[in-house]
Amino acid sequence: MINKDLLDLAMDFHRKGNLVDAEAIYLALIQSAPDHADPPHLLGVIRAQQGRNDDALALIGAALKLKPDAPEMLSNYGNLLRAEGRLSEALTAYDRALALMPHYAAVWNRRALLLRDLARPQEALDSADRSLSFRPGSVEALNTRGFILADLGRLEDALASYDKALAAAPDFPDTLNNRALVLKALGRLEEALASVDRALSLHDGFAEAWNSRGIILFELKRAAEAMTAYDRALGLRPDYSEARDNLAAAQASLQPN
Repeated sequence: MINKDLLDLAMDFHRKGNLVDAEAIYLALIQSAPDHADPPHLLGVIRAQQGRNDDALALIGAALKLKPDAPEMLSNYGNLLRAEGRLSEALTAYDRALALMPHYAAVWNRRALLLRDLARPQEALDSADRSLSFRPGSVEALNTRGFILADLGRLEDALASYDKALAAAPDFPDTLNNRALVLKALGRLEEALASVDRALSLHDGFAEAWNSRGIILFELKRAAEAMTAYDRALGLRPDYSEARDNLAAAQASLQPN
């Protein structure tokens, strides 16, 4: 039998970001209650937070052997499998979670993103819509729906989805950045620039938005300003290959023929 007070204490440490003490208690509980699924599952969550995905997969996999019908564990396992590029296995994990808990809106949304990764956009859209049917107004699902609609070339519908997300959360930088890229694709460049600038006013360290700003400025024939935006993106993320390629293209456009 597990010491419930200790497990509650570890979970409280975990929620508060005290991973060291939470980890120590989870490890002790794995030793004292080896037949209980929660300690290996939650230690696996810590390992994922630490970027130790192989260890996380092993721990959550062990937890699922003890408790195979746990939707949250299956969801976390699917997230890790997706992060490791094991997309078919991740889809199986999500589908198992949803078979057990059909109204699990967050998993329907993650499943939609995974199906997008698998280039199955119509199924992805159906999954995002299922998420929204259980959690109307979900900013995450509305953003996912926007991504997929843009992939399908339904740009006005994508814009409407992002606008619904902003109605629910006006200060969400990801939505503003996504909206800017759709406006750029629609040729509404000044509106696109205003949207990405709003995102950056809320989150100055948003490398993707700096890259988006560069893309929009380059389209506006403002290559020197675009280069500055790409430089900001690379300052935040030196390994950002798209921003590096965009910077090179902007530099080349300013070279005399």
